[in-house]
Amino acid sequence: MSQNQKSDGFAVKEILTHTQPHPDELWAIFLLQQYGEDRYPGISRATIIFSQTGNKTPDGRTAEEWEKDGVLMVGTGGGRFDEHAKMNGQPGAKGECAFTMVCKDLRVCDDPALRRIFPYVRDEDTKGGKGDICSFGNTLKALYEDPDIDHQEAVNIGLKCVRAFYRKEAEFADAEIIVGREGMITVDGANGPIRILAVESENRAISRAGRRRGADVVIQKHPTGNPANKLAGKVQIYTNRKDGDLDMRDLVRLLRLEEDYCRDRPTKADWKMLERDGKSQEIGEEWFYHQDGVQILNGSLSSPEVSPTAIPIRRIVDLAVMAMSRGFESGCGNNHDLTPCRGSRNCRWYQAGLVRCRKVRYQTAATQTV
Repeated sequence: MSQNQKSDGFAVKEILTHTQPHPDELWAIFLLQQYGEDRYPGISRATIIFSQTGNKTPDGRTAEEWEKDGVLMVGTGGGRFDEHAKMNGQPGAKGECAFTMVCKDLRVCDDPALRRIFPYVRDEDTKGGKGDICSFGNTLKALYEDPDIDHQEAVNIGLKCVRAFYRKEAEFADAEIIVGREGMITVDGANGPIRILAVESENRAISRAGRRRGADVVIQKHPTGNPANKLAGKVQIYTNRKDGDLDMRDLVRLLRLEEDYCRDRPTKADWKMLERDGKSQEIGEEWFYHQDGVQILNGSLSSPEVSPTAIPIRRIVDLAVMAMSRGFESGCGNNHDLTPCRGSRNCRWYQAGLVRCRKVRYQTAATQTV
């Protein structure tokens, strides 16, 4: 049969793969079920069956003959999506796997969601992966070897994982489009420029996409209106800095102070308590400060009961600019040279307790006592 004939689709009743299918076969089956209905009618509802005969078909007939009976072979039997060497001596498809062959057959290689998945699945199959203990391949192997998990159940779990991975990457691809439409604010930070990105979206991959774009601080507000979104109206602030060069204490203190102001409640905590890690009743429970993770969260999927912030998103951005900048309040007379802070307690920024302002006051006080 010619290559062109092999590429023709047909109605599918069953998908045949080998027992304990590898990640590439599961990905191939997922794509066929997801995108193959036009080319292979019925495949989205086809039953998955298994063979233990390697590159031979179970009854010795050719893969093409099985196809006439509505059976599509994936990763086995010498079929159109079997990259292994054939029984007739025909060499295997070098550098290919069942997944890459299906991608090309269905012409979905350009799917943005598959952009990172494609090389990972191919390399894990053709090069053995990196051997990570919790890789998808090793996870599948553990499922197959577990005596309490039926083989079909293990395959179903694997397919669910594949679908979840795909949806996650698809959401990330959408997030990249969303963040690409937004402008970034650059402030002069203590250790160099800091790029701030603010986005209103319920896409869960916004922070990842924003950091990939080069943002140092990503502020995401989840819009209201979707009752299924447990984070509706809430704000998360993520950073691209994990090495300690981005101090978030000023921002969390400003947010907690502003939250009290917006809710018309007195601030009971001092500066040190307002910049404390975690959350508590004394400092308000709307903002959780994860100091080690360099994050400030107004609720999360693991803490959905937190009330949405009362601070408008634009005000949060203004506070972030104020906190991240190394500048001082206009008119305070301080030009980063540690001259005396003229505003003292009369300065509009005094109540914020900014670290850079406190540093000036402490050094000024120390100089005056000498």
